[in-house]
Amino acid sequence: MAGSLSSYDIVVELVCGSIGGAVGCAMGHPLDTIKVRLQGSTAYRYTSAINCARITLAEVMILSNAIYNCPPRKNSVSSQHGRQLGSVY
Repeated sequence: MAGSLSSYDIVVELVCGSIGGAVGCAMGHPLDTIKVRLQGSTAYRYTSAINCARITLAEVMILSNAIYNCPPRKNSVSSQHGRQLGSVY
């Protein structure tokens, strides 16, 4: 059979396709976000694509810092488990 693939070839194609898809998403998603923000902006909020990228990055950094650096809530699952394990939190 000239068209059959060995199991090694199938694994190689699966791994390479997965890496290619992940890289495509990682590169395409930020650019698509900038494009959508440029198309949906009102009153000329952004002066250029670079300006849009800077503002978007600043907003994302502020949002991620606010989400990930806040102390755990009093009734959250993580703080309850932390008390059970004798954590400082």
